[in-house]
Amino acid sequence: MPVRREEVQELVSRYSGLTVGVLGSHSAEEVAVAAKSAGLKTVVVCQKGREGLYARHDRFLFDHVIVLDRFADMVEEHVQEKLRELNTVFIPNRSFTVYVGWRNIEEKLYIPLYGNRFMLKTEERNLPRNQYWLLEKAGVKIPKIFKSPDEIDRLVIVKVRQKRKPLERAFFTACSPEEYWAKAERLIKDDVIAEEDLKQAVIEEFV
Repeated sequence: MPVRREEVQELVSRYSGLTVGVLGSHSAEEVAVAAKSAGLKTVVVCQKGREGLYARHDRFLFDHVIVLDRFADMVEEHVQEKLRELNTVFIPNRSFTVYVGWRNIEEKLYIPLYGNRFMLKTEERNLPRNQYWLLEKAGVKIPKIFKSPDEIDRLVIVKVRQKRKPLERAFFTACSPEEYWAKAERLIKDDVIAEEDLKQAVIEEFV
C-alpha cells in the first residue's frame, strides 16, 4: 500500500527541528553544502565500502553518517526510525531511486521527501509513463525519437544500457544507419554493451 500523504504530514508535525538527508552518491556534496549554508543539520546514508568520501573527507559537511550493507536497507525499520529521530527530510537524487527502488520509496519509506515521491518513477526508462511521456503530455518540445536505426537521417545520440554496469548507460553518436551499426558492433565486440540491450536503446535527435 502506498505511503499516504496524511501519514507523512502527521509525522512531520511531530518534528522538532530539521535535518537534511541524502544518499551517499552523486550530488550528496552539493546538497550538504546548500543545507549547511542555510544553517541546517545533515545526514548522509552510505553503502559499506563507499562511505570514505563522506565519513572522512567530507566529514565537515555531514553531522551524521549512517552506513548500511546495501542502500536498499534504508527501508529497514531501525534505519527509518533513526532518520525520523533526526527529524530528517530526504532529498531524492537518481541514485536514491535506482538503489533504494521507486516501489520501496512509494510503499515502504515513511520518511518525508522533498518533492513528490510518486514522480520519481518517471525516470525509469522501461515504464510507459516515463519522462518522455510526461514531457509529451506537458506539451514540451523534445528531440525526435527514432524507432529504428534505419530511420536515421541526421545526427543522433544513442543511449543503451551498459553490459557490465546495468545501472549505467553507454552513449554514441551516428549520422546514418551505417555509422550506427559500425559503432554498435564495435561496442558489442568490446563487451561494453549487449546485442539484446541494443534492441531497447533510445535513438534521439542530437540537439
